Amino acid sequence: MANEEYMKPTIFGDYTLIKKIGKGGMAEIFLATPIRSPQFLVVIKKINPELVEDKHYITMFLDEARLMSCLMHPNIIQILDVGEVEGEYYICMEYVHGKDLLTIIEHCAGAGIRIPEDIALHIMLELLEGLDYIHNVKGPDNQELKVIHRDLSPSNIMISLDGEVKIGDFGIAKAALQKNVTRAGYIKGKVGYMSPEQVEGKRLDHRTDVFVAGLVLYEIFTQKMYYNIDNEFEALKAMREAKLKSREELLQYMSPGLIDILYKALKKNPDERFQSAVEFASALMQYMIENRLSTDAKILAAFMHSLFPTDETLLAQIHNVSTKSSAFIHSPPPKKKESKQRANLQFYLKDRLGRVVGPFSVESLINIIRIYNIPPGTLASTDNKNFKPLEQFPVLLDAFQESPEDKTGIFSRNPQYKGYLREVPVTKLFYRFASAKVTGKLILQNGEIRKSVYLRDGVPEHIDTNKREELFGEMLLAKKIITRASLNISLKEQEKSHRKIGDILIEKGYLKPADLMKFLIEQMRIKYFDLFNWVDGTYEFYAHLITKNVTNPLGTGAFALISEAVRERMNFSIIEETLKPYSTRKIVFLNNSVIKPEGLRLTSEEMKILAEMDKMTLTGLCKKFRLTPDELIYRLVYLLYQTELIEFID
Repeated sequence: MANEEYMKPTIFGDYTLIKKIGKGGMAEIFLATPIRSPQFLVVIKKINPELVEDKHYITMFLDEARLMSCLMHPNIIQILDVGEVEGEYYICMEYVHGKDLLTIIEHCAGAGIRIPEDIALHIMLELLEGLDYIHNVKGPDNQELKVIHRDLSPSNIMISLDGEVKIGDFGIAKAALQKNVTRAGYIKGKVGYMSPEQVEGKRLDHRTDVFVAGLVLYEIFTQKMYYNIDNEFEALKAMREAKLKSREELLQYMSPGLIDILYKALKKNPDERFQSAVEFASALMQYMIENRLSTDAKILAAFMHSLFPTDETLLAQIHNVSTKSSAFIHSPPPKKKESKQRANLQFYLKDRLGRVVGPFSVESLINIIRIYNIPPGTLASTDNKNFKPLEQFPVLLDAFQESPEDKTGIFSRNPQYKGYLREVPVTKLFYRFASAKVTGKLILQNGEIRKSVYLRDGVPEHIDTNKREELFGEMLLAKKIITRASLNISLKEQEKSHRKIGDILIEKGYLKPADLMKFLIEQMRIKYFDLFNWVDGTYEFYAHLITKNVTNPLGTGAFALISEAVRERMNFSIIEETLKPYSTRKIVFLNNSVIKPEGLRLTSEEMKILAEMDKMTLTGLCKKFRLTPDELIYRLVYLLYQTELIEFID
C-alpha cells in the first residue's frame, strides 16, 4: 500500500501495531498482530486523531463498522472486531497479503506488459460477485440492507497472492441501517470513479456501482483512468456527460465483443445499463464461453507471483509457516520407479500461431497442463516433427483428470463457471456450451442427485449419475431385459473383478453383445433428457476435464439434442410457467444470434409457425394457428427463447 511507515511496535488495546500502511481523510490504517496470537496478521483501521471529537466523522466511522459486520463473503474484506481504546474507535479487519488492483495496473504499465484477458475477466467476475452480494445482503432482522458501495475504484480492490479478489473500504457506502444519511444533492464519491447520477447528486441505487465496475473494466485493459483529467471541475463535467469512448480507440485494447459489454455497463441512463452485477457478470461469462477463455484463482495466484516474486517469501517469514514454492511446475519426486522409456520421454507443444515450445518431461508437462488449463486438442510431439492432440498420448491422460490423491492443494481445480439453474435454465446452459463448443466437465446437482456431463466441443459424450433408476443394470431391469437375480449375481462379480457391468452381463449370457451399444446409448439419452426437467439446483463447469471412460456418442448434434429435449422430453408445466409472464408481449428475433433456427432441426410445421412469429404475441400465435396444439407452439417459442434466438418486448 501507499504511505507505508515503519514504526516502533506499539500496544493498542488487544493488538500490537507494527507498521502504518495507509492514511485517508478519515482514518489511519496499520498492520498489526493480536497480542494473544502474534503469529497472525490483521489490519487496524482507526479514526484520525484530529477527528476523535468530530461527531459527524465518528458516526461515519461507526456506520462503516456496523455495515461491515453484516458482510460475510469471500469477495469482501472481513471485519474481525470493533472497539474503542482510550476514546479512539477502531475496526480490526482481515489482512489480505497482496496488492490493490491500482498497484497491479501501475506495475504492469511500468513493466510494459498487459494483464492477460482471461485473468482480467476473472478479476471482474470476482469483483461483480462481491458487488452482487452487498447489493442483496440482508441484515440480522432479515431485511435487505440495500448496500451501495459508492466508492469503488482499483485502489480498494485487493488481490491476494493466493488469487483472491476482495472489495474493501466501505467508508462512504450507503445502507438502510446507517445513521448518517446522505441527502440528495450532496456528492459523495471519488473523482474519476463516479456515475453520472452520483456526480449530479441524485438518489442512487446499486446501478451506480455497476457503472463504476465498468470504469474498472476499462482501466484493467487500457491501464489508464477513463476520466484521466487533472482539473477536478472538468473531470466532474466529463463524468456528468458520460460520453462513451470511440470504438476505434477501444479496439487497441479489447475485442469488439468486450467493447459491447463495456458500452452497456457505461450507459449514462441507468435504465439502459446492466440492471445488476449478476447481469454484468453473465455477459462477461458468456463472452468467455464464446471465446473459450477460462481461468481461476490458481492462475491468478501464479500471475501475482510472477509480478511480485519476493512477496511470497515475506508472507512465509511473517506467518512463520512454510508456503508452497512458486516453482511448482517442476516435477515432484516420483512415488514409484518410472519406466526408463517414460523418464526419457520429452514433449514439445505447438500453440495456435504455430510456435513450438519445449522440451518438457512427462511430469512437468502434466503439471503445466493442470495449472494453466491447457485444453485437449492442443498439439504435442515427442520428436518435434509429428504433432497430434495431447489427449492422444496415453501418458498424458492423467493431466485431464481430477487428482484426489493430491494433498497439497496446488492442483485442486476451481470451477470456471457456476450458478443456479433458477437463473440459467438447463436448456440455456446446454445451448451456451454448445454454441461456444466447450470441452470440460459440467456438474449439476439437485438435492441428493448429482450428474457429471462430459462435453467435447459442446456435445455431451458421457454422463455419470448417482440416480438409481439411471444406472445401467437398473435400467435393464426396468425394461425387463434382465432379472433382479441375474443383476445381483453380476453386481457381486463386479465387486470382485472391478469390470464394467455390461461386459459381465454379456459374459454370463444375460445380455447379447449386439444389444450392448444400443442400451448404452439409450441410457445416455435417459440421463441427458432427464436434466431438462430440473428447475432447481446448481451447476459448476470445469474446463478441459475429459473422461477416461469409453464414451457413448449419441450420434446427434448438440443443438438437435436440445431441440428434441424441449419438443418431446420436457415437462410442459415448466414451459408454461416460464412463458406465462410473456404471453401478451411481442416476439422479436435477435440479430446477433449464434445459430440460425435451421440449426435446431425444426419440423416443417414448426418452420411455418416460425415464419409468422415476428412481432406477434404468444397468445396471437395460438389464435392464428388454431388447428395446431397450443403445446407445440409453446414448446417452439420456449426453445427459441432459451437458445437466444428471440426476445419479448412490450
